[in-house]
Amino acid sequence: MPPVKRILPLLLAASACAHAPEAIPSPEAPPASPAPPPSPESATLTRIRTDVDALLTAQGEATWLAWTSGAPLDVSGAMRGREWLADGGALTALTAIPPSPDPAETARRRVLRDFLLGERLAAAAPPPASGAVDPSFTFEGRTVALRDSASMLAAEPDASRRAALDEARAGAAARGAKTADDRAAAISEAVRRLGLGDTMAVATELRRLPPASLAQLASRTLDATGPAYCAAMDALARGELGVPLASTRLRDLPRILRASHEPRAHAASRLVPDGQAAASAAGVDLATRVRLDDRRAAGKSQRPLAVAVRVPDDVRLSAMPSGGASEARAFLHELGVAIYLQAVRASGVEPRRLGTPAAIDTWGFLLEALAADPAWLHDRAGIVGDALAREIKAAQAERLHAVRMQAARLLREVDIAGGARPGAAGDAKLLSRVLCRPVSTEDAARWPIPRDPLLASADKLRGALLAAQVESALAEQGNGPWWRWKGAPEWLAPIWAEGSPASPEELARRVGVGEISPEPLARVARARFGAAGW
Repeated sequence: MPPVKRILPLLLAASACAHAPEAIPSPEAPPASPAPPPSPESATLTRIRTDVDALLTAQGEATWLAWTSGAPLDVSGAMRGREWLADGGALTALTAIPPSPDPAETARRRVLRDFLLGERLAAAAPPPASGAVDPSFTFEGRTVALRDSASMLAAEPDASRRAALDEARAGAAARGAKTADDRAAAISEAVRRLGLGDTMAVATELRRLPPASLAQLASRTLDATGPAYCAAMDALARGELGVPLASTRLRDLPRILRASHEPRAHAASRLVPDGQAAASAAGVDLATRVRLDDRRAAGKSQRPLAVAVRVPDDVRLSAMPSGGASEARAFLHELGVAIYLQAVRASGVEPRRLGTPAAIDTWGFLLEALAADPAWLHDRAGIVGDALAREIKAAQAERLHAVRMQAARLLREVDIAGGARPGAAGDAKLLSRVLCRPVSTEDAARWPIPRDPLLASADKLRGALLAAQVESALAEQGNGPWWRWKGAPEWLAPIWAEGSPASPEELARRVGVGEISPEPLARVARARFGAAGW
């Protein structure tokens, strides 16, 4: 007799079969079909996007190394193996791809084309050999870089020494202006040679608006901000130099703007803590989301800089705290760029890394504006009364001055494109309007309006104006400064997550402020000047 242990399972199985129908075996799944190979067009798009992302990562690493250590910037190394992005191959390949029926994909491809067009022009119009990009001059036995002359003038209280320094820099300024004109001419020639029409046609494509519309916005900006700016600058000139604004020269401008600040407003020891507080107000833990390098190191640049190596996972911020209003503004601006980039959650390279440059600047300007916010300065610096009023006057004047100079740069370039000659005569006429005082041709020759053949200033201008609109919208929703509103992080996060759209106007619609306008910036300036005693 078989062992019970062996028979029992068989009996149980037989019993089960008596009470249940026989199971039907499931059919075997058919073998998986291999995925169809990507079309040549899809493979080309993937390659372009992958190479663009990799190029920007390599450029980010190279920039970070040069900025934080003083090592030479390796410009060509990042492009190695990806030369088709600059030599026109990728642009030609992208143009040959049939249009997509998907509007979103069409928009992404246009942004991608913008980037490739910029790379093509940069390669086709190398810097001219007519002089150094940043020429130097001799003053009192030492060599001075032209870029350093403004800070020297700001620090010089003696009017006769400012005049001597201005005279010494005149030759270097003329060489710099010649280099800028040559550079603009080279870009114009490259545009013609590549069959792209003229520079204004390219600018229209890149800026998403025709030059006439951009010039109209710039002119409206000058009109809207003019009354407050002109009155403020006259008061600062009288307070710092003892003369009305009409009696000053352009060499006095750095002194008027920078010497007016309250020294206690922006201490070096508070730079990073203030940045941490600003990031926290936007819902970002700076310590975990951004790689901050605030070391003092030989060769490291003094100027703050945000560098996107990979977005959003490797965003870096360099600073070397020394104190002062200029550094505070620059650091807060780069901080705004960094915390925006680390918050992007879009998957494609276009919204993550390309899109309109005005989007990045908008969030940089939003944070930078804290340096002119009375409540922020009171809370962070502890200054009150006359000291706070002094800082607000200087900070608001500088904020308006920066926007007006972007408008000037834009208007002048559109004027030149319309047939006006570059040079001091045209600059002097426009500067007289922008700076609220007569500007001579001699003065304008020493302080030329920077050339801008592709109207990059339009993005800076729209970013600054849009930041002021966002600041006002958030203040209205939070019934006070945006950085005190607990709902600000929730408001910002979904906007940041989508990344950069194709145009500043699209960003304005996304944040719900309507068309881009200078009115909120002008209104805030008037209110703050009034509260400060003007």
